Amino acid sequence: MKILFHSNLFPDREEIYRGQDNANLLHRLAEFAEIRVIAPRPALPFSPSQVVAPRDVDIPFDPAFPIYRYIPKVGSAFNHRLLRSAVRRDFVRIVESFNPDVLLASWAYPDTCGVVPLAKEYGLPVVAITQGSDVHIHLRMLFRRRLIPQALSACEAVITRSNQLGQLLANAGVPKEKLHTVYNGVDPNIFHLGSQSDAKQALGFTEDAFSLLYVGNFYPVKNPFLLLRTLAAVRQQSPDREVQLLMIGEGTLQGRVESTIRELNLTGSVQLLGRKNPREVAEYMRAADLLCIPSDNEGLPNVLLEAFACGLPVVSTDVGGIHEVLREEHLGCLVQVGQVLGLATAISKRMSIDPNREGIANYASQFSWEQTVQNYRSILALALQH
Repeated sequence: MKILFHSNLFPDREEIYRGQDNANLLHRLAEFAEIRVIAPRPALPFSPSQVVAPRDVDIPFDPAFPIYRYIPKVGSAFNHRLLRSAVRRDFVRIVESFNPDVLLASWAYPDTCGVVPLAKEYGLPVVAITQGSDVHIHLRMLFRRRLIPQALSACEAVITRSNQLGQLLANAGVPKEKLHTVYNGVDPNIFHLGSQSDAKQALGFTEDAFSLLYVGNFYPVKNPFLLLRTLAAVRQQSPDREVQLLMIGEGTLQGRVESTIRELNLTGSVQLLGRKNPREVAEYMRAADLLCIPSDNEGLPNVLLEAFACGLPVVSTDVGGIHEVLREEHLGCLVQVGQVLGLATAISKRMSIDPNREGIANYASQFSWEQTVQNYRSILALALQH
Protein backbone atom coordinates (compact mmCIF):
# COMPACT_ATOMS: atom_id res chain seq x y z
CA MET A 1 0.00 0.00 0.00
CA LYS A 2 1.15 3.54 -0.79
CA ILE A 3 0.02 6.31 1.58
CA LEU A 4 0.24 10.06 1.07
CA PHE A 5 0.04 11.74 4.48
CA HIS A 6 -0.96 15.40 4.83
CA SER A 7 -0.91 17.50 8.00
CA ASN A 8 0.67 20.62 9.42
CA LEU A 9 1.24 18.51 12.53
CA PHE A 10 4.47 16.79 11.55
CA PRO A 11 7.97 17.44 12.92
CA ASP A 12 10.94 19.05 11.20
CA ARG A 13 14.54 19.78 12.15
CA GLU A 14 13.62 22.92 14.12
CA GLU A 15 10.29 21.83 15.60
CA ILE A 16 11.36 18.30 16.40
CA TYR A 17 8.28 17.42 18.49
CA ARG A 18 5.60 19.11 16.40
CA GLY A 19 3.00 16.45 15.67
CA GLN A 20 5.16 13.75 17.24
CA ASP A 21 2.12 11.48 17.59
CA ASN A 22 1.62 11.59 13.83
CA ALA A 23 5.27 10.83 13.19
CA ASN A 24 5.13 7.87 15.57
CA LEU A 25 2.08 6.57 13.73
CA LEU A 26 3.70 6.87 10.30
CA HIS A 27 6.84 5.05 11.39
CA ARG A 28 4.62 2.20 12.57
CA LEU A 29 2.55 2.21 9.37
CA ALA A 30 5.79 2.10 7.39
CA GLU A 31 6.09 -1.54 8.45
CA PHE A 32 3.53 -2.40 5.77
CA ALA A 33 3.26 0.69 3.56
CA GLU A 34 5.30 3.14 1.52
CA ILE A 35 4.66 6.67 2.75
CA ARG A 36 5.20 10.22 1.49
CA VAL A 37 4.43 13.35 3.53
CA ILE A 38 3.19 16.87 2.85
CA ALA A 39 3.47 19.02 5.97
CA PRO A 40 2.42 22.63 5.23
CA ARG A 41 3.87 25.31 7.47
CA PRO A 42 1.51 28.18 8.40
CA ALA A 43 2.87 31.71 8.08
CA LEU A 44 1.40 35.19 8.21
CA PRO A 45 1.16 37.20 4.98
CA PHE A 46 4.40 39.02 4.13
CA SER A 47 6.36 37.27 6.89
CA PRO A 48 9.88 36.14 5.89
CA SER A 49 10.13 32.85 4.02
CA GLN A 50 11.55 29.96 5.98
CA VAL A 51 13.56 26.95 4.92
CA VAL A 52 12.24 23.80 6.54
CA ALA A 53 14.24 20.57 6.62
CA PRO A 54 13.17 17.13 7.83
CA ARG A 55 14.57 15.29 10.81
CA ASP A 56 16.99 12.56 9.77
CA VAL A 57 14.64 9.85 10.99
CA ASP A 58 11.86 11.14 8.69
CA ILE A 59 13.92 11.39 5.49
CA PRO A 60 12.50 8.08 4.15
CA PHE A 61 9.12 9.85 3.91
CA ASP A 62 10.65 12.53 1.64
CA PRO A 63 8.52 15.19 3.35
CA ALA A 64 7.57 18.40 1.57
CA PHE A 65 7.06 21.55 3.67
CA PRO A 66 5.16 24.10 1.54
CA ILE A 67 4.58 27.49 3.17
CA TYR A 68 0.90 28.27 3.66
CA ARG A 69 -0.03 31.94 4.13
CA TYR A 70 -3.16 32.35 6.23
CA ILE A 71 -5.33 35.26 7.27
CA PRO A 72 -5.64 35.44 11.08
CA LYS A 73 -8.95 35.85 12.95
CA VAL A 74 -11.21 36.57 9.95
CA GLY A 75 -9.88 33.97 7.54
CA SER A 76 -12.08 30.98 8.39
CA ALA A 77 -14.10 31.31 5.20
CA PHE A 78 -11.09 30.92 2.94
CA ASN A 79 -7.94 29.79 4.81
CA HIS A 80 -8.57 26.22 3.70
CA ARG A 81 -8.55 27.47 0.11
CA LEU A 82 -5.25 29.28 0.70
CA LEU A 83 -3.80 26.06 2.08
CA ARG A 84 -5.04 24.13 -0.94
CA SER A 85 -3.34 26.58 -3.27
CA ALA A 86 -0.12 26.41 -1.26
CA VAL A 87 0.14 22.62 -1.30
CA ARG A 88 -1.18 21.97 -4.81
CA ARG A 89 2.22 21.87 -6.53
CA ASP A 90 3.68 19.34 -4.09
CA PHE A 91 0.45 17.35 -4.04
CA VAL A 92 0.35 17.00 -7.83
CA ARG A 93 4.07 16.20 -8.00
CA ILE A 94 3.81 13.43 -5.42
CA VAL A 95 0.58 11.99 -6.81
CA GLU A 96 2.01 11.79 -10.32
CA SER A 97 5.42 10.37 -9.29
CA PHE A 98 4.50 8.26 -6.27
CA ASN A 99 1.00 7.16 -7.35
CA PRO A 100 -0.44 6.75 -3.82
CA ASP A 101 -3.38 4.49 -3.09
CA VAL A 102 -4.89 6.65 -0.35
CA LEU A 103 -4.59 10.05 1.29
CA LEU A 104 -4.33 10.08 5.08
CA ALA A 105 -5.08 13.60 6.35
CA SER A 106 -4.74 14.71 9.96
CA TRP A 107 -6.35 17.84 11.54
CA ALA A 108 -9.81 18.84 10.38
CA TYR A 109 -9.33 22.52 9.56
CA PRO A 110 -7.69 23.78 7.47
CA ASP A 111 -5.80 20.61 6.51
CA THR A 112 -8.52 18.10 5.70
CA CYS A 113 -10.94 20.77 4.51
CA GLY A 114 -8.28 22.11 2.17
CA VAL A 115 -6.89 18.92 0.74
CA VAL A 116 -10.01 16.76 0.22
CA PRO A 117 -10.97 18.55 -3.05
CA LEU A 118 -7.45 17.93 -4.40
CA ALA A 119 -7.74 14.24 -3.60
CA LYS A 120 -11.12 14.05 -5.32
CA GLU A 121 -9.66 15.67 -8.44
CA TYR A 122 -7.30 12.71 -8.71
CA GLY A 123 -9.74 10.03 -7.61
CA LEU A 124 -7.79 9.43 -4.43
CA PRO A 125 -9.75 8.01 -1.46
CA VAL A 126 -9.31 9.90 1.80
CA VAL A 127 -9.06 8.74 5.41
CA ALA A 128 -9.12 11.64 7.87
CA ILE A 129 -7.82 11.73 11.43
CA THR A 130 -9.40 14.04 14.01
CA GLN A 131 -7.49 14.59 17.20
CA GLY A 132 -9.26 16.87 19.67
CA SER A 133 -9.22 20.65 19.43
CA ASP A 134 -9.75 20.44 15.67
CA VAL A 135 -13.25 19.22 16.56
CA HIS A 136 -13.99 20.62 20.02
CA ILE A 137 -12.98 24.19 19.25
CA HIS A 138 -13.38 24.47 15.48
CA LEU A 139 -16.95 23.17 15.43
CA ARG A 140 -17.91 26.19 17.54
CA MET A 141 -16.82 28.59 14.80
CA LEU A 142 -19.40 29.72 12.26
CA PHE A 143 -17.72 28.86 8.96
CA ARG A 144 -15.75 25.90 10.23
CA ARG A 145 -18.90 24.33 11.69
CA ARG A 146 -20.16 24.05 8.12
CA LEU A 147 -16.90 23.22 6.35
CA ILE A 148 -15.64 20.46 8.64
CA PRO A 149 -18.68 18.12 8.41
CA GLN A 150 -18.77 18.65 4.62
CA ALA A 151 -15.12 17.69 4.20
CA LEU A 152 -15.27 14.72 6.57
CA SER A 153 -18.46 13.43 4.99
CA ALA A 154 -16.63 13.36 1.64
CA CYS A 155 -13.94 11.07 3.12
CA GLU A 156 -14.17 7.32 2.89
CA ALA A 157 -13.46 7.00 6.61
CA VAL A 158 -12.81 9.25 9.60
CA ILE A 159 -10.62 8.10 12.47
CA THR A 160 -11.31 9.75 15.82
CA ARG A 161 -8.97 9.62 18.80
CA SER A 162 -11.92 9.01 21.16
CA ASN A 163 -15.53 7.87 21.07
CA GLN A 164 -16.56 11.30 22.32
CA LEU A 165 -15.04 12.98 19.26
CA GLY A 166 -16.94 10.58 17.06
CA GLN A 167 -20.20 11.47 18.78
CA LEU A 168 -19.56 15.20 18.29
CA LEU A 169 -18.94 14.64 14.58
CA ALA A 170 -22.01 12.45 14.21
CA ASN A 171 -24.09 15.18 15.85
CA ALA A 172 -22.57 17.66 13.36
CA GLY A 173 -23.73 15.54 10.43
CA VAL A 174 -20.87 13.17 9.58
CA PRO A 175 -22.33 9.73 8.75
CA LYS A 176 -21.87 7.37 11.70
CA GLU A 177 -20.79 4.50 9.49
CA LYS A 178 -17.70 6.48 8.47
CA LEU A 179 -16.53 7.11 12.03
CA HIS A 180 -13.97 4.82 13.66
CA THR A 181 -12.39 5.28 17.09
CA VAL A 182 -8.72 4.30 17.28
CA TYR A 183 -6.59 5.09 20.31
CA ASN A 184 -2.92 5.81 19.75
CA GLY A 185 -0.41 3.21 20.83
CA VAL A 186 2.27 3.47 23.50
CA ASP A 187 5.87 2.43 22.90
CA PRO A 188 6.73 -0.07 25.69
CA ASN A 189 10.43 0.31 24.99
CA ILE A 190 10.20 3.89 26.25
CA PHE A 191 7.15 4.07 28.51
CA HIS A 192 7.32 1.25 31.03
CA LEU A 193 7.37 0.50 34.72
CA GLY A 194 10.58 1.15 36.65
CA SER A 195 11.96 1.93 40.07
CA GLN A 196 10.53 5.22 41.31
CA SER A 197 13.35 5.71 43.81
CA ASP A 198 15.98 5.15 41.10
CA ALA A 199 14.24 7.61 38.81
CA LYS A 200 13.96 10.19 41.60
CA GLN A 201 17.63 9.84 42.38
CA ALA A 202 18.63 10.10 38.73
CA LEU A 203 16.60 13.30 38.28
CA GLY A 204 17.57 14.87 41.59
CA PHE A 205 14.08 14.81 43.09
CA THR A 206 13.59 15.60 46.75
CA GLU A 207 12.84 12.14 48.14
CA ASP A 208 10.12 13.17 50.58
CA ALA A 209 8.36 15.71 48.34
CA PHE A 210 5.11 14.79 46.60
CA SER A 211 5.80 15.39 42.91
CA LEU A 212 3.13 16.55 40.49
CA LEU A 213 3.89 16.34 36.78
CA TYR A 214 2.46 18.38 33.89
CA VAL A 215 3.29 17.39 30.31
CA GLY A 216 1.84 19.59 27.58
CA ASN A 217 2.07 22.80 25.63
CA PHE A 218 1.50 26.14 27.31
CA TYR A 219 -1.63 26.91 25.30
CA PRO A 220 -5.00 28.28 26.50
CA VAL A 221 -6.80 24.99 25.87
CA LYS A 222 -4.33 23.20 28.17
CA ASN A 223 -5.06 25.69 30.99
CA PRO A 224 -1.79 25.44 32.93
CA PHE A 225 -2.98 28.32 35.14
CA LEU A 226 -5.62 26.07 36.71
CA LEU A 227 -2.87 23.74 37.87
CA LEU A 228 -0.77 26.60 39.27
CA ARG A 229 -3.72 27.98 41.22
CA THR A 230 -4.47 24.46 42.42
CA LEU A 231 -0.91 23.98 43.63
CA ALA A 232 -1.22 27.15 45.69
CA ALA A 233 -4.46 25.76 47.20
CA VAL A 234 -2.87 22.37 47.94
CA ARG A 235 0.02 24.06 49.74
CA GLN A 236 -2.49 25.91 51.94
CA GLN A 237 -4.43 22.71 52.62
CA SER A 238 -1.28 20.71 53.46
CA PRO A 239 1.26 23.20 54.83
CA ASP A 240 3.34 20.47 56.44
CA ARG A 241 3.77 18.48 53.22
CA GLU A 242 6.28 19.50 50.57
CA VAL A 243 4.63 19.49 47.14
CA GLN A 244 6.49 20.26 43.93
CA LEU A 245 5.25 20.70 40.38
CA LEU A 246 7.36 19.82 37.37
CA MET A 247 6.14 21.27 34.08
CA ILE A 248 7.37 19.80 30.80
CA GLY A 249 6.50 21.88 27.75
CA GLU A 250 6.53 25.36 26.29
CA GLY A 251 4.32 27.57 24.18
CA THR A 252 2.72 30.96 23.68
CA LEU A 253 1.70 31.28 27.35
CA GLN A 254 5.22 30.74 28.70
CA GLY A 255 5.59 34.34 29.88
CA ARG A 256 2.23 34.34 31.62
CA VAL A 257 3.02 31.01 33.26
CA GLU A 258 6.25 32.45 34.63
CA SER A 259 4.54 35.60 35.94
CA THR A 260 1.72 33.56 37.51
CA ILE A 261 4.29 31.44 39.36
CA ARG A 262 5.78 34.60 40.83
CA GLU A 263 2.38 36.12 41.67
CA LEU A 264 1.31 32.96 43.54
CA ASN A 265 4.65 32.76 45.38
CA LEU A 266 5.37 29.36 43.84
CA THR A 267 8.91 30.03 42.63
CA GLY A 268 10.43 27.47 44.97
CA SER A 269 7.76 24.84 44.21
CA VAL A 270 7.59 24.83 40.41
CA GLN A 271 10.24 23.79 37.90
CA LEU A 272 9.80 24.73 34.25
CA LEU A 273 11.70 22.05 32.38
CA GLY A 274 11.03 23.05 28.76
CA ARG A 275 10.58 20.39 26.13
CA LYS A 276 11.88 16.89 26.75
CA ASN A 277 12.29 13.95 24.42
CA PRO A 278 10.07 10.88 24.98
CA ARG A 279 12.69 8.96 26.96
CA GLU A 280 13.18 11.92 29.27
CA VAL A 281 9.41 12.31 29.69
CA ALA A 282 9.15 8.62 30.59
CA GLU A 283 11.83 8.97 33.26
CA TYR A 284 9.96 11.89 34.83
CA MET A 285 6.79 9.80 34.77
CA ARG A 286 8.53 7.01 36.65
CA ALA A 287 9.84 9.50 39.21
CA ALA A 288 6.63 11.52 39.75
CA ASP A 289 3.76 10.72 42.08
CA LEU A 290 0.86 12.06 40.02
CA LEU A 291 0.25 13.33 36.48
CA CYS A 292 -2.12 16.31 36.30
CA ILE A 293 -4.12 17.20 33.18
CA PRO A 294 -5.95 20.55 33.76
CA SER A 295 -7.16 21.00 30.15
CA ASP A 296 -10.34 22.71 29.04
CA ASN A 297 -10.53 20.43 25.98
CA GLU A 298 -8.85 17.22 24.84
CA GLY A 299 -9.38 14.33 22.49
CA LEU A 300 -7.61 11.47 24.22
CA PRO A 301 -4.10 12.72 25.03
CA ASN A 302 -1.30 10.22 24.56
CA VAL A 303 0.35 11.53 27.72
CA LEU A 304 -2.46 9.87 29.68
CA LEU A 305 -1.76 6.43 28.20
CA GLU A 306 1.99 6.93 28.51
CA ALA A 307 1.63 7.79 32.20
CA PHE A 308 -0.37 4.62 32.79
CA ALA A 309 2.32 2.58 31.02
CA CYS A 310 4.84 3.99 33.51
CA GLY A 311 2.57 3.08 36.42
CA LEU A 312 1.73 6.72 37.16
CA PRO A 313 -1.79 7.60 38.37
CA VAL A 314 -3.56 10.60 36.82
CA VAL A 315 -5.85 13.37 38.01
CA SER A 316 -7.55 15.09 35.07
CA THR A 317 -10.39 17.38 34.17
CA ASP A 318 -13.29 15.40 32.74
CA VAL A 319 -12.93 16.46 29.11
CA GLY A 320 -12.98 14.74 25.73
CA GLY A 321 -12.51 10.99 25.78
CA ILE A 322 -10.39 10.83 28.93
CA HIS A 323 -13.25 9.21 30.86
CA GLU A 324 -13.20 6.37 28.33
CA VAL A 325 -9.92 5.07 29.75
CA LEU A 326 -9.62 6.73 33.20
CA ARG A 327 -12.53 4.78 34.58
CA GLU A 328 -11.19 2.91 37.62
CA GLU A 329 -10.24 4.40 40.98
CA HIS A 330 -6.75 2.91 41.11
CA LEU A 331 -5.90 4.77 37.87
CA GLY A 332 -6.71 8.21 39.35
CA CYS A 333 -9.78 10.41 39.14
CA LEU A 334 -11.67 13.02 37.12
CA VAL A 335 -12.73 16.49 38.21
CA GLN A 336 -14.89 19.21 36.73
CA VAL A 337 -13.34 21.64 34.28
CA GLY A 338 -11.89 24.83 35.75
CA GLN A 339 -12.53 23.91 39.40
CA VAL A 340 -9.53 24.76 41.60
CA LEU A 341 -11.13 23.31 44.74
CA GLY A 342 -12.12 20.08 43.01
CA LEU A 343 -8.66 19.54 41.54
CA ALA A 344 -6.97 20.47 44.83
CA THR A 345 -9.17 18.04 46.75
CA ALA A 346 -8.42 15.26 44.27
CA ILE A 347 -4.67 15.85 44.50
CA SER A 348 -4.77 15.98 48.31
CA LYS A 349 -6.65 12.67 48.35
CA ARG A 350 -4.06 11.03 46.09
CA MET A 351 -1.30 12.23 48.40
CA SER A 352 -2.55 9.79 51.04
CA ILE A 353 -2.88 6.80 48.67
CA ASP A 354 -0.07 4.39 47.91
CA PRO A 355 -0.59 3.74 44.18
CA ASN A 356 -0.62 0.29 42.63
CA ARG A 357 1.93 1.13 39.96
CA GLU A 358 2.17 -2.42 38.67
CA GLY A 359 -1.61 -2.66 38.33
CA ILE A 360 -1.73 0.66 36.43
CA ALA A 361 1.03 -0.47 34.06
CA ASN A 362 -0.72 -3.79 33.46
CA TYR A 363 -3.92 -1.93 32.57
CA ALA A 364 -1.98 0.16 30.04
CA SER A 365 -0.72 -2.91 28.19
CA GLN A 366 -3.93 -3.00 26.14
CA PHE A 367 -2.96 0.26 24.39
CA SER A 368 -0.40 -1.31 22.10
CA TRP A 369 0.94 -0.05 18.79
CA GLU A 370 0.29 -3.47 17.33
CA GLN A 371 -3.45 -3.06 17.90
CA THR A 372 -3.41 0.53 16.68
CA VAL A 373 -1.62 -0.39 13.46
CA GLN A 374 -3.97 -3.30 12.84
CA ASN A 375 -6.95 -0.95 13.20
CA TYR A 376 -5.43 1.52 10.75
CA ARG A 377 -4.68 -1.25 8.25
CA SER A 378 -8.28 -2.40 8.36
CA ILE A 379 -9.68 1.11 7.92
CA LEU A 380 -7.28 2.00 5.10
CA ALA A 381 -8.10 -1.26 3.33
CA LEU A 382 -11.81 -0.52 3.72
CA ALA A 383 -11.30 2.92 2.16
CA LEU A 384 -9.67 1.36 -0.89
CA GLN A 385 -12.82 -0.71 -1.53
CA HIS A 386 -15.02 2.38 -1.98
